[in-house]
Amino acid sequence: MFCPGSKPARQDLLSSPPLQEICELLTNQVERVENTLKDRLQEESPIGYTTSKGLRLLKVNEFLSFCLYHEGMHFEKIKLIKKLVGSLDNNEKNGSSTR
Repeated sequence: MFCPGSKPARQDLLSSPPLQEICELLTNQVERVENTLKDRLQEESPIGYTTSKGLRLLKVNEFLSFCLYHEGMHFEKIKLIKKLVGSLDNNEKNGSSTR
């Protein structure tokens, strides 16, 4: 859905799916993955993939494990952004500024 290097400020993301659609896809994601891959976890990819950190992925279970790690990185960034935005909101409400 979002290619490497994509950023919210780029014009090509104006056609991004609505939040509701993303939420619906994520809600059913675990079931879709389980149904599609449950009997293929040890299957090897014909080409594999090397992450930006040099980790080589070959088997389906390796890809799935990496996806969990990768999504965790996004989740941590989202938590940090929410914390920073909340901090800015609180400073504005209290009349102080961080600038």
